[in-house]
Amino acid sequence: MKRVSRSYVIATVFASLAAVSGASAQRMTPSPFDFGAYFGASLPMGAFKDQADVGFHGGAFGTFPLSDVLGIRIDGAYSDFGTKDFAVDNATASSKTTILHGTIDLQYKLGTENEMALGGGALPYISGGVGAYRFSFDDSCAGTGCSAVAFGPASETHWGLNGGAGAMFPLSGFTPFIDVHYHTIFPKSGEAGRANMLLLSFGLKFR
Repeated sequence: MKRVSRSYVIATVFASLAAVSGASAQRMTPSPFDFGAYFGASLPMGAFKDQADVGFHGGAFGTFPLSDVLGIRIDGAYSDFGTKDFAVDNATASSKTTILHGTIDLQYKLGTENEMALGGGALPYISGGVGAYRFSFDDSCAGTGCSAVAFGPASETHWGLNGGAGAMFPLSGFTPFIDVHYHTIFPKSGEAGRANMLLLSFGLKFR
């Protein structure tokens, strides 16, 4: 039988340990940071419909994966609801409403992206969290009745919650997705009513 040298055995052991260590490190390496952008329709809901018309929005996000299915998603977006006209006594008033909003959500995928790529189907997800909403108003008025009401630019910040769902679709190099999110924005102390809106989005996610 061919004799195996001691140095060869030691080298083999060290090579095996290095391979195991490398495999463990590869498994422990976190998933890449995801980012993307989206646009779509902004729909005022409830009492907010009396103050704003259907508008549009655009935004960007980044996702920090915690596991194959769970991640923290940070969004920054801008919604423009255009200008809405109101009839007041002996006057016509117009109000333009925009919202700059940022949210932090937990996002849970109902499956993994590897399964999505192999199966060639959609990967649904759900998400929800908290956000800050910076309202900007630019009101104007024409007519003799304008003196009874204060008009002009104004802005205010509110906190809110959001929740929704979406689906991702596999393509080479990037991932298109559709998303529906409902936002409820709380009034400040002493104020009445919430501002609610529904965002319908189409976007692209890159890695």
